[in-house]
Amino acid sequence: MSLSPGARLGPYQIQSAIGAGGMGEVYKALDPRLDRAVAIKVLPARVATDPDVRQRFEREAKAVAALNHPHICTLHDIGSQDGTDFLVMEYLEGGTLATRLERGALSLDQALGYAIEIADALDKAHRAGIVHRDLKPGNIMLTKSGAKLLDFGLAKMRPAPTGGADVTAAPTVASPLTAAGTIVGTFQYMAPEQLEGQEADARTDIFALGAVLYEMLTGRRAFEGKSQASLMGAILEREPQSVSGLQPAAPPALDQLVKTCLAKHPDSRWQSAGDIQRQLTWILDDVSQRVSPTARRATLPHAGRTWLTGIVATTVGVAVLTFALWMMARSGQRPPVEVSRLLLSPSSNAPIVSVGGRDILISPDGKGIVYLGAGEQGGRVFYVRDLNSFESRMIPGTELPGNFGVANPFLTDDGASLVFRSPGKGILKVPLRGGSPVKIADDQARFLSGTSSGESVVFALGDGLYRTSVAGGSLERLTQPDDDPAIYVAPEFIPGGTAVLFHKRSVKEQIDRIVVLDLQTRQQRVLAEDGVAPKYVSSGHLVFARGTTLMAMPFDVERLNVTGTPVAVQEGIQHPRPFASSAPDYALSSNGTLIYVPEPTTGSTAVAPMWVDRAGRSLGLITGPSIPGLSTVQLSPDGKRLLTIGGPAGDSGLWVYDLTGRPGVRLVDRGIIAPVWHPDGAHVVFVSNRDGPYAFYSIPADGSTLEPSIINVGGAASGVRGIPTRLPRTWLPDGRLVFADNTSTTGRTDLLAASAKEGGDPEPVVKTEYAEDGARVSPDGRWLAYVSDRTGRPEIWVRAVSGGAPVRVSQSGGNVPVWARSGRELFYREENKMMMVGIKAGAELTFDPAVQLFEGPYGPSYDVAPDGRFVMIPLPQPIGPSSPGGIVVVQNWTEELKRLVPTN
Repeated sequence: MSLSPGARLGPYQIQSAIGAGGMGEVYKALDPRLDRAVAIKVLPARVATDPDVRQRFEREAKAVAALNHPHICTLHDIGSQDGTDFLVMEYLEGGTLATRLERGALSLDQALGYAIEIADALDKAHRAGIVHRDLKPGNIMLTKSGAKLLDFGLAKMRPAPTGGADVTAAPTVASPLTAAGTIVGTFQYMAPEQLEGQEADARTDIFALGAVLYEMLTGRRAFEGKSQASLMGAILEREPQSVSGLQPAAPPALDQLVKTCLAKHPDSRWQSAGDIQRQLTWILDDVSQRVSPTARRATLPHAGRTWLTGIVATTVGVAVLTFALWMMARSGQRPPVEVSRLLLSPSSNAPIVSVGGRDILISPDGKGIVYLGAGEQGGRVFYVRDLNSFESRMIPGTELPGNFGVANPFLTDDGASLVFRSPGKGILKVPLRGGSPVKIADDQARFLSGTSSGESVVFALGDGLYRTSVAGGSLERLTQPDDDPAIYVAPEFIPGGTAVLFHKRSVKEQIDRIVVLDLQTRQQRVLAEDGVAPKYVSSGHLVFARGTTLMAMPFDVERLNVTGTPVAVQEGIQHPRPFASSAPDYALSSNGTLIYVPEPTTGSTAVAPMWVDRAGRSLGLITGPSIPGLSTVQLSPDGKRLLTIGGPAGDSGLWVYDLTGRPGVRLVDRGIIAPVWHPDGAHVVFVSNRDGPYAFYSIPADGSTLEPSIINVGGAASGVRGIPTRLPRTWLPDGRLVFADNTSTTGRTDLLAASAKEGGDPEPVVKTEYAEDGARVSPDGRWLAYVSDRTGRPEIWVRAVSGGAPVRVSQSGGNVPVWARSGRELFYREENKMMMVGIKAGAELTFDPAVQLFEGPYGPSYDVAPDGRFVMIPLPQPIGPSSPGGIVVVQNWTEELKRLVPTN
């Protein structure tokens, strides 16, 4: 059926036809409820009764509904009317990449920028178990906000992989659309396996991405043919001309990247779109460094201007907007929503070094921001910046040491003072305009956030909410412990100070809820599920974050209740800390100004734990966001959780990530050395000097408490020149902890053991005239692998736990031994090489010769999962061009909020 302007499908009013094809007709329409343009796709009448076509249509809806990404066209709604099925999608202004390519090749920077966005979108789809199968220029829209991936009508749904693995490892789902011998897709961009009617997986999309990138760079298709048969022959048998042969400016790395994408066999291609995105980012960064600043500004697609231009534009924009608002107030017009970008880095006096959900604040009047930046003498310090000013001003008395994790600052409700945690000094209140800090509470390692109203201050101390005076005083507990342990975060007073909004995470269920506490009755009410960082807006809305999206719903402050369901009102908010006390990078002023840090689309460093196969190929990130400073990874005894030192946004605490994909939990905030899992998987033991001398600590691994407890292990509570003398390594079958001890007067390190429960004097495990460390007990508890320098360099040795002569395993140096869960293999690192020896079990161990598995850019810390995959830490890579701390400023954002979410 053809729809004429004015016709209706459900609540949507058709405005004009956009396009049509064999699989659907697309119309521009108006959603009168939200006063926004949408795109509606309907099945043509001639194919609407075809069961295969209907299945593809339904498949597209399911595929797009499963995805939420800034570079994937959003699905708003589905419907059916009078036998007509339709999809309601985001309306995009712009043209397709196919239309753009009719004018020839793109510039190198443009091609790389769009390719990074497309690869990022594909990575999101693949992680959700979705293979597009029809990636081509006609299914990529170029908009002001970048590339958008369209048309998932041929997508194949698969069970999403666990643990961050690529979907190539997921089981195949039988489908009549993918029956053997059936070809789906567009020939010019189809992989050889598609042409042969074989199964398509993520690597099939990677081939198409390579073909699209080739065309963007050269203006020519990678494979040409005068007939369908000759085109298929070219794809199956021939190699395209090199990119550099047609685009001389292309660096060799780009040539190799495209060539690997277009490999004939799937195993020879890149195995993850995320890997391609990171490689492209590094290439773009290198290209950008080699071109002039003027050329770089002219060629980058939809990129921000330089930091100085951004500051000038923002400052002038704010001044013009102020005048415009004054004029509109006089005329009774509604003020417009104005969007600008403020770039704080690089800056001569205030480079931003930490942008977290509560490390960047906006004043209640919306005129200035407060953020954490680099100190003049090292460390960090808070700065204040008026939005109509060129300069940031340091706030005296707010200096923090460089290794301090999270200060969790907040502004008093009058906007005059900053409150934050200063290690060793307490929770301080400092006037923004200058003055002496005032301590309002003792130093609290549990301090996660706070809020103020008049003379009252409410703190979230992890296990509950506490109230005190803004002038200081004793803490009054406002919430009582639950049967289900919970973590309390992000309190926010509502107007009048009679109630507090906050975010509460169930430790057992790992569920986030938005809750309101009536301060008079002390009753709690759940307002929304799956949300963090709640804020009340003067327009009558409750705003909170769900992932990288801001949600809103009407909120009655008198009845302390919400009406309706949450509506997405702002997407693409950076959320760098996926753990219980995290918050995305946004803030709201009382007068309706929104500031946020947008999700990076390029330039994100790849330092995060990842799955790696035995050939050294990445199978995808485990935690998602990058983790600057990541130094340690260790799997739990059951292989289902990952322990790390280092967290997103540079946090240096101790973290546990659930490999099913749930956000991580920060167990301890600072001072972590040599953590090891307890064999029960319920606790983690580590060394720290957080409370004075170095000591062994234990803490539950589920995040149920934020305070570790000291355990007595052989009197290990000492240090020499600020360095701990004993470090935990592994556990013996009898429950004793094996630790490295360097208290010997010879300076060597020995392996000792002592009970973590009973204490007592430590007993030697391996104590010789040489240095020994790196101990790991085999899964069956019979064998001990360790590192010794008895040959003059570190080598791997193995001996029985009960004693006996050791056997040398490595021959050319070795460190960091790790047993396979089966006990039949032992791995170790030889510099940057991953080595493996096979083991024949028996009365004595017999080792096969060591073999090199791979050599790659990974750090020394690693572990081996039960299925044989490695957990590795990639070495840091250059940060790309979009990494500076850009902040989006949205003036009068509440006007948009009222339009999207009416309160009556």
